[in-house]
Amino acid sequence: NLASWRGKNGELAQAITEFETLLTDRKHLLGPDHPDTLTTRNNLARWRGRNGELARAITEFETLLTD
Repeated sequence: NLASWRGKNGELAQAITEFETLLTDRKHLLGPDHPDTLTTRNNLARWRGRNGELARAITEFETLLTD
């Protein structure tokens, strides 16, 4: 939730960094296919898109959809 609120507050780079850290932890603890891990990947891609990293966000969403 903290990462999302940072993003909503305009702190996009910080939100992305926090989602990256959360994703690493969730993959390690829950596995790559756990619903919470997939949700984190979605959130990370969404904030990347809002931060102007459109190509990377699209690629991440495409990969997420496949998974």
